[in-house]
Amino acid sequence: MRSILIVNLISTSIGNTSNFWFSFRLARRLGLIVAVVSIALYELFAVQFAHLFISDTQTVALASEFLRIRVLATPLMFLSFFTVYVFQAFGRGRISLFLGVTRWLVFNIPMLLLLNAVIGMYGIVWSQVTADTLTVILSFYVYRKYRPAVEGRKETDGKG
Repeated sequence: MRSILIVNLISTSIGNTSNFWFSFRLARRLGLIVAVVSIALYELFAVQFAHLFISDTQTVALASEFLRIRVLATPLMFLSFFTVYVFQAFGRGRISLFLGVTRWLVFNIPMLLLLNAVIGMYGIVWSQVTADTLTVILSFYVYRKYRPAVEGRKETDGKG
């Protein structure tokens, strides 16, 4: 659902430069706001969320700690997915596919194995944050290098 909304929002604005940059920035800001709110909610209610599924006190303590770590990846995941959706909106499916596959095969799975071997159980939890950090760096690089051409590009002020 999220991808359909972002792709439609951006792709319907492609012909109008000012609308495009407005839509681009609006979608990015809204996504990051949702991510920050998610972090706040998980920080405040991690124990209660864990209690929904777990009754053992020690397991709840671990689960809530894991949730608090894991949710830190939310804004990073959003930024990497947002880049994928932008390329999809411009019909650049190969770049989208490259970023999506790279996220899992090059970053997530190897980080999961590596950090589990080095840190243990907490490595599994931190692997998501680490992999998504690397994915965002790659996504920003790919965006800078291959960003779609928008007529009259004025990314800084959004006025075509």
